[in-house]
Amino acid sequence: MDRKSALRILGAMGTSIALFERAGGRVSAATPLPCTLTPDVEMGPFFVDSQPNRSDLTSGTHDRYVTQAVPLSLTLRISKVSQAGGCTALPGARIDVWHADANGVYSEEAVLNTSGQRYLRGYQIADRQGTVKFQTVYPGWYPGRTVHIHVMVRPFSASGAAAKQYTTQLYFDDSLTDRVMARTPYNTRGARTMKNAADGLYSRSTQLALAPREAGYAAHFSIGVKM
Repeated sequence: MDRKSALRILGAMGTSIALFERAGGRVSAATPLPCTLTPDVEMGPFFVDSQPNRSDLTSGTHDRYVTQAVPLSLTLRISKVSQAGGCTALPGARIDVWHADANGVYSEEAVLNTSGQRYLRGYQIADRQGTVKFQTVYPGWYPGRTVHIHVMVRPFSASGAAAKQYTTQLYFDDSLTDRVMARTPYNTRGARTMKNAADGLYSRSTQLALAPREAGYAAHFSIGVKM
């Protein structure tokens, strides 16, 4: 298989920017990239539009369901999908990430008694390659949903206004999640009540491929949006 064909397959799978860089080096924002459109889904009830600008979503808390949870390094590459199906990097977009802790609880939610806490929430501005990086943890489960991470993409117009709001959710392989949920502190809650196939929002196209990294995992994912 030649290099061009290999890159097309990697893009279609929504796989890592790290693999892309090893295949051909870093690219400019204007370079067309193979990719696929990522599903746009509902925001969910736990979004907060005052998330801190930071890459380490685990900072500023002593909550054991964060500090003792399995580390996850998440790299996202954001691209604009053209009508013809080609993609170019989308620099300058705001990328928000938020998810539950190992106990299945979101921060900054009065109904969950976490008001004033801001763990596992944050945003970054995409760099010239459309890339953002977050240090977080493997999410826990809560009733009615499979394990997931929320991601919001907001490109900005020349005037500084958000030109579009695009939300998706990232998922995990069930067998890996079962192994993680058997570990401390995830295992304090018993067996989870929903897996991927039973979740109406689940999409195989947004399931992360994880690689072991130190005590946790690393994931790279390409998000394609239409402007």
